[in-house]
Amino acid sequence: MATPVKRAALDEILVRRGLISQDQAEDFRSQANGADRSFRGLLLEHTVVAEEALAEIVAEQYGLRYDPLKDFRVDLEFFKTIPVELMHRHLFVPLEENDGVLTIAVTDPQDLRTLDELELLIGREFRLVVSTRSAILEALNQSEGNSPCRSAPVTSTSRRASGRWRSNTGSTASFTPRWSRWTSSFTRR
Repeated sequence: MATPVKRAALDEILVRRGLISQDQAEDFRSQANGADRSFRGLLLEHTVVAEEALAEIVAEQYGLRYDPLKDFRVDLEFFKTIPVELMHRHLFVPLEENDGVLTIAVTDPQDLRTLDELELLIGREFRLVVSTRSAILEALNQSEGNSPCRSAPVTSTSRRASGRWRSNTGSTASFTPRWSRWTSSFTRR
């Protein structure tokens, strides 16, 4: 049976490292809850913590690798199977593929719905790496000029409606959410 791993809350880690005070943490937490906004988003919006430092902490919090994506360009082979528009819409970049497992850089490893949708749309299992929003956008902008499919229409866009996926061709398919796979990566066996 899997034993849950207790992860420290982001605000606790930031306070412990001295990046924000306890009062700031409480203030941002109440703002986030009151306005239905993300705690991380508020920290970045108010430039309380640098984007890179926050991404490194999130990676550490989830036991993932942080990659700053310095001078990174997406391999041309990925553009043949993954539309650029999908990378922009879900804000990720493919880094490498080993043994059929695709490694992607994302900003939020906790966004299980997006990760599940990506796995379904890409059709491959993947491993996560954390990076910043600006680094991912920069990597996409630097790489798009290399993309042979730059202006190709997205053919794998889908909309989720009550447990069924509808492609832009009109066909539907049932799915079983794989959130348990993502949450199991946060447990110790």
